[in-house]
Amino acid sequence: EMLIPNRFRETHRNHHASYQHTLRPRLMGKNAELFGRRKDGSEFPVEISLSPLEIEQDVFVTSVIRDITKRKQAEAEIRRRNRELSLLNQVIRASAENLNMEVFLEKVCRELAHTFYVPQSAAALLNEEKTEATVVAEYRQKNRPSGLNEIIPIIDNPSFQYLLEHREPLVVEDAPNDPRLASIRELIHRRGTVSLLLIPLVVEDEIVGSLGLDAIEPRPFSTEEIQLARSVAEQVSGELARSRLNEEYRRLSAAIKQSNESVVILNADRTVRYANPAFENHSGYSRNEVIGQTLDMLKSGQHDDGFYEEMWRIVTAGNIWQGRITNQKKDGSFFTEETTVSPVRDENGAIVNYVQIKRDVTRMLALEEQRRQAQKMEALGQLTGGVAHDFNNILSVILIQCELLSRQFPDTD
Repeated sequence: EMLIPNRFRETHRNHHASYQHTLRPRLMGKNAELFGRRKDGSEFPVEISLSPLEIEQDVFVTSVIRDITKRKQAEAEIRRRNRELSLLNQVIRASAENLNMEVFLEKVCRELAHTFYVPQSAAALLNEEKTEATVVAEYRQKNRPSGLNEIIPIIDNPSFQYLLEHREPLVVEDAPNDPRLASIRELIHRRGTVSLLLIPLVVEDEIVGSLGLDAIEPRPFSTEEIQLARSVAEQVSGELARSRLNEEYRRLSAAIKQSNESVVILNADRTVRYANPAFENHSGYSRNEVIGQTLDMLKSGQHDDGFYEEMWRIVTAGNIWQGRITNQKKDGSFFTEETTVSPVRDENGAIVNYVQIKRDVTRMLALEEQRRQAQKMEALGQLTGGVAHDFNNILSVILIQCELLSRQFPDTD
């Protein structure tokens, strides 16, 4: 009995008497994990095993007690790591499913709430002017008020102002009484928020939104939990960046496809990688006919080899070439294009592609020629009119002189 701590408990409630009358028979010959109390009053986890020992006619009980604090700490660390990995895996899996952004953020909010044991989690995105934020996704328990699609002004919201200014997570353990949140105290009371963790979403070094965790009771967020939330925010930021890039790509692709100017992308070896529909209309060649080929089939013979060599010398040196080229269509007719050839570099500065943007100016040149001809005719008309006017003046003088001479003679003369 001297070796047994004064008090053991299971689930923080069993006292020494319970141990004496209940636990000891149940633990005989087994190992169990309990809590012991040290002399200074602190408690620590132990593993205890009891074994009967008979010596002559007496029966004793041997007790082996091990301090398993380090083991419990290691197990807790493993559980924490597993929880972090599970959360990150769920976020990565949702990202790989190519969901629309609202559904993806909704899944992230749900996983965050479950992992951090909070009743509510929300994602908000800022507008381009950084004047307001909109709650685009959330997870909440059934009895919690919804904030979905709520528009939050940024000017009077200190939490978002903090994110924009410090670009760091905002941790508030006593939201109703925190002076930093005085201007939104009504919103805090309405949502029942007691503790708050707000993580910024950053895309291309720009704050674009936030992930928020709301607790309705005092909830300290540890350094490890804040780091985990930041890791999730980084994954979400990456997905936002990818979504924006895809949207930009779709817009750019639509613009190129609908453009009236030919757009051709060449590989580093000058073979065609892409050609838009305008190229087909202007040249008569389909994209399938030119993909993987050079554009030598467009040469009209109007330019010598030196012309093309000079053009590519400029472009391969990393500069932009602009000029007019007379090309030949598939049907053999000629057409003139104003062409811009630009090199495209990768992140290391190496040229990996060339882009040709070409505008068919054949009709414009014909109209210009017609205008020049019209200007010539107009000038000739002005000259002719001037000569006729001067000649008419001379004739007028002659006619007047003839009239005066005729008056000097009889009408019958």
